[in-house]
Amino acid sequence: MKCSKSDDSYNGLVQKAAGYFKSSKGFDRLFEKMKDKYRSMGRIGGSVKLLDLSEEEKESLTGLLGKNCYKPRISIKLEKVQSALENTPFSGVSLVDLICEYFEEDVLTREAEKLMHERQKDEFFEEIIESFAGSSSCEWLVKALSNGDAGRRTIVKRYNADRVALRHDIQKVMHALSNLPERLGKKQRLAIFASEWGDGPHDFDRGGECDKLFMHALSDIYGEKIPQNAEERAYLLYGAGIVIDEVSNFTICSGIVGYIGEEEHEGWMGFCQRGEPLQVSVSNLGNVDSVECRFDRVFVVENPAVFSEILECSNIKSPPLVCTFGQVKLASLILLDMLSAQGTQIWYSGDFDPEGLQIAMKLKERYGKGFVFWRYASCDYEKAVSSIFIDPARMKKLGGFENTELEDIAKAIEKKGFAGYQENIVKELICDVDGLAEGNCNYAGNLEWR
Repeated sequence: MKCSKSDDSYNGLVQKAAGYFKSSKGFDRLFEKMKDKYRSMGRIGGSVKLLDLSEEEKESLTGLLGKNCYKPRISIKLEKVQSALENTPFSGVSLVDLICEYFEEDVLTREAEKLMHERQKDEFFEEIIESFAGSSSCEWLVKALSNGDAGRRTIVKRYNADRVALRHDIQKVMHALSNLPERLGKKQRLAIFASEWGDGPHDFDRGGECDKLFMHALSDIYGEKIPQNAEERAYLLYGAGIVIDEVSNFTICSGIVGYIGEEEHEGWMGFCQRGEPLQVSVSNLGNVDSVECRFDRVFVVENPAVFSEILECSNIKSPPLVCTFGQVKLASLILLDMLSAQGTQIWYSGDFDPEGLQIAMKLKERYGKGFVFWRYASCDYEKAVSSIFIDPARMKKLGGFENTELEDIAKAIEKKGFAGYQENIVKELICDVDGLAEGNCNYAGNLEWR
């Protein structure tokens, strides 16, 4: 602490000493070095080294220390500097007080500075928590700060960079969490939600600092992983009742009927009756209460061309199909979630490459026992294999399937080195779909399916 003694005469002596040493540039580097050493050690001790001494430094240091400093470099013990002060008119002045007065600031040790920083940080968050006490959002912030996870690291990093901006963003996130549409049993568009609980429609846009906090909070509340891409983010928001891109985010299906209450949705039913594919957006899915497939399973394919071929060539009118278009979009996930909730098994077929296996594995993790890997045997890969070589960088991804149900097929792909595609086994896929016996039909409506 600056000037450890409160005596006015002592303080005046310290000020005179600082004025004297500041009047000569020959002491500048010495005091800078002593300040750093004191901060690091927390006491007066150790040595400092000065290299390439100037003539002014050599003269000033020789006069203070009483020894020959006319050298290119020199090592000076801080205790020697304290002792040297006793042989000057500033006898009795503490070197710590002198350093503080020299720099006109309280020179804290790094340990003391760290403790003060932690205390200020605790007070900062305690104030925010207190202002939201009793709200549903308060629990998230308390939990985030008590855990050493990514959420806490994100918050602390923001605090160290700009605590004023962080306070504003946390307050917006806390208000948003307390008013999630899902808790009111409704859906709300992201821009409208952001305008209502933030500063404007773009407050929770992807990639923004406020959105990063919001994603951490929602992930914790709903027990989901922090989103790694746009689709995962869209799904997390949808679970909270917040909708983005509800028109252009769609999936294609066949043989599935939507219900509003107990009544069949005429649009969904009409496409089934005609045996035509139905393009369903997130908005469409939000307007039905449930969906139903007439069979005990739905066949899910990655490729739209394969979907169209099965639909056209199957002996079943409106076979139970869904197309994900590669990486599974939000609309596909919502539809599959709704089918899974009805007890429908999800049979999934994708491409035989690292990315295709990753998609399949994520779906398996999501639907568990209700998910079936469709045509993922080694013999299926042999029929599907192409001349497209998988480069070494992509091939490394196959190592992530050890001790999973896809381990064998991953090793087969790794051994051969070529990708396999659904298009090459489309006849087998059609045969599987046609193999659904009519006795498995569980649809209770009045539609003639064949």
